[in-house]
Amino acid sequence: MQKTGTTVDSTIYYVGRLFEKETAGSTTSYRHHVLVGDRMLATVTRIGTANTTQYLYQDHQGSVVEVSRMPRAGWCNPWPTMHGA
Repeated sequence: MQKTGTTVDSTIYYVGRLFEKETAGSTTSYRHHVLVGDRMLATVTRIGTANTTQYLYQDHQGSVVEVSRMPRAGWCNPWPTMHGA
């Protein structure tokens, strides 16, 4: 629950790392997380009938360093090139 003072602003339900449902007033949003192994590649958010996809770009340690609405070449490669191998 997210609160402002004693008022509940929204409630979020989680299903593991793959799915979230958030209810804020009369608006419900659904977030589907696209994973390959432990790497989160994208999040698809649905509010009403509209879907929005956000692509997540990570550094070599797995931290998200960029979020974009457009995929770029090679974005879905969950196995980055290993240097020094």
